[in-house]
Amino acid sequence: MSQTQLAHLSLDSNIVAFQDKKGNLHGISAEGALFKGGAALAALKDAAMQLALQKAGHGKYRAAADILGVAFPKTQKAFQTLYAGLTTWGNKNSFTAFVEACECAQVPEKGWSKKQAEARLLIGALLQLTRAETVKASETVEG
Repeated sequence: MSQTQLAHLSLDSNIVAFQDKKGNLHGISAEGALFKGGAALAALKDAAMQLALQKAGHGKYRAAADILGVAFPKTQKAFQTLYAGLTTWGNKNSFTAFVEACECAQVPEKGWSKKQAEARLLIGALLQLTRAETVKASETVEG
């Protein structure tokens, strides 16, 4: 993230913080950021990706799957064709399979688009999250 794209999305107030070209910090609602565009919109996108990752960490995969589906529509369509009846976000197994399919997507002749490059950062974080082994309560050390 560049210095001009500082973002923080609060679940309570939905305020996005961003820096203008002069380095001044501003706060704006998520709705205002959509309308304003520029650095405010970029900050909102960054905050949305962070929130999608956080939600995925809590078993709510829809937002992250939607972001990946927008960035990799051919992969999403192929997944839905191959696994008819499954959603890309319905459970951890189908979500993980979709994330891995997006990771394996072929680099287009012209290279990754901006959305795909951003989504690939999310993919890396999601793969770490989904591949992390859960420690069973019986395996924890009591102090």
